[in-house]
Amino acid sequence: MKNTSTEERELHTAQNIINAGTGQSADVEQMCEWFEKHPKARNLLTDAKLLAGEIAAIDPERKKRNLVRLRTRVRGYKRARMVRWTTISVATSAAMVLLCFGIFEYAGVVQPEPELLIASVPVVKDSVPTLIFASGEKMDMTEYAVNKKVIDVVHVAARATDETSSVLNVYKVPRMFTSRLALPDSTIVYLNSDSELSFPSRFSDSVRAVSVRGEAYFEVRHGEVPFVVRANDAEIKVYGTKFNVRAYTEKRVAAVLVEGSIGVEYRGCNVMMRPNELCRVDNINGDISTERVDVSKYIAWTEGMFMFERDRLQDIVSELSRWYGIEIVVEGQTLQNSTITAFFERSVSIDEIMTTIEQTINVKITKEEGRYVIR
Repeated sequence: MKNTSTEERELHTAQNIINAGTGQSADVEQMCEWFEKHPKARNLLTDAKLLAGEIAAIDPERKKRNLVRLRTRVRGYKRARMVRWTTISVATSAAMVLLCFGIFEYAGVVQPEPELLIASVPVVKDSVPTLIFASGEKMDMTEYAVNKKVIDVVHVAARATDETSSVLNVYKVPRMFTSRLALPDSTIVYLNSDSELSFPSRFSDSVRAVSVRGEAYFEVRHGEVPFVVRANDAEIKVYGTKFNVRAYTEKRVAAVLVEGSIGVEYRGCNVMMRPNELCRVDNINGDISTERVDVSKYIAWTEGMFMFERDRLQDIVSELSRWYGIEIVVEGQTLQNSTITAFFERSVSIDEIMTTIEQTINVKITKEEGRYVIR
């Protein structure tokens, strides 16, 4: 357990980095001292003092993006301390600092230990996270989603009518929720709003296969048995890795690789992906393509953030509509194709976001009959 002064110093160091990124004064000596005390961080950096001196040269858009994420982590750390004293690992602390400098594209998310499923089965509505067993029985998982607990699905097997690997359970996450669960092999899956995952109570000896509709981020546990994710007509073969899959419609699938290696197979074509690549599958014209991207934009939702970088307004409002469960109409093709760079925490109200958009691109937004209209 850390004492108060140690935690205060680490928190103050993070605040110094934020100040440096915003052009305010920073205690460079203290920052360098912090790196000296964390050998693992030192291994990732060649010269902390030189790095500190180059903070001002960071690309403005990247600096803004990283500052938002770092502020979120610092606030979360403050809140956690109010409940109980926690220990920040060297790896997590180093990642928090390096994110601000843009050295890490993504540092990962600290995972709590999986917890056992509750025994009782309450009445389940469509508007709450729901675990549907192969028998048809349903369980309300709101407590786990709201409290950000990992659901350990190993215990689902005991509730299934058939414990063979062919029997599938379904976990549905509605709008305004995200949730995560640990599969039978301890693979962690994050589910975004309006998404569902189909998985067996036990994986077979030949393949670990799951299906996704919506969006999911995977941290696959390495194993000898192949891991496969099916999304529409595409099949993603995994070799121990971290990646995001987006398949909200039957028309398109997008996979973003954060770490490791995956292969995307579609209609006989197999594309091997490298970290920081995006693979798009278009079911309309049958195309499959890849490109280099900043992966942090695509996985910001796992950290409770909306991150839009030169995105079309129409795509942005579709994302907001899916999360908040409200219709948003953009009038005119020209306005729909206009681009915005913006960062929001998912906890803010839709009204606040609409006001920001209105001020950013100089449009008029009105609320009419329960929906927003942008013109």
